[in-house]
Amino acid sequence: MSMLKMIFCGIDAERKRTFTMMIREGVATHAFNGELCVQPTWDSDSTRLFRTQFKMVSPKRISNPNNAGDTRNCRAGVRTNDGGAALGYYVSEDGYPGWMAQKWSYIPRELPGGRPSFIHVFEPLEDGQTRGANAFYSVMEQMKMLDTLQNTQLQSAIVKAMYAATIESELDTQTAMDFILGSDSKDQQSKMTGWLGEMASYYTAAPVRLGGAKVPHLMPGDSLNLQSAQDTDNGFSTFEQSLLRYISAGLGCVL
Repeated sequence: MSMLKMIFCGIDAERKRTFTMMIREGVATHAFNGELCVQPTWDSDSTRLFRTQFKMVSPKRISNPNNAGDTRNCRAGVRTNDGGAALGYYVSEDGYPGWMAQKWSYIPRELPGGRPSFIHVFEPLEDGQTRGANAFYSVMEQMKMLDTLQNTQLQSAIVKAMYAATIESELDTQTAMDFILGSDSKDQQSKMTGWLGEMASYYTAAPVRLGGAKVPHLMPGDSLNLQSAQDTDNGFSTFEQSLLRYISAGLGCVL
């Protein structure tokens, strides 16, 4: 237990993870890739309290040497016997930062004394399977589709929340402009100015309010309209539920 709880990560060959962190990483890796790979190692350094350590191995590093095709006894980087049992694994040792030649190391599943040398955890679904399968592969397209659909619906909701205010008048354009700006007749301009002044004085003395908010007054024959985007749901909820049912069926879940 002391080895598992060491804060200086003595159980991890990379000295980055505690036992709890390794468990979390293993669960996440298995959920994403469908498999988990760990290599037990032996460190003879005198500064180490415990000799046995564990190195997390990314499943992406396991492949056939030189990226060759599968054979009867070597499939997806796993060497097997005639009965299908794993004998060892080919692990790529890419040079950082990637410009060095790619090399593969063969790691046997067990050492001659029977000590495990490579731990590979996955759940086979059929005969002869050597690697784990990601359960999300079959529904990735639908998951991306659902994400795009939800983002589009969000943008549509934002547009629907916008509105514009317009004033409609019973007068035609020319008459309205003459009425607002005044025509060439000085007498009409004087009447217009006097009328607007009387209206301003009246509403200043007796403002019209609704629930404490001031109600703007318009010219006679005018109306204030609020313009908003039309509802363009187009069956979003139904389509979203259909996608969720498809994804849950692909993952073997009940929705």
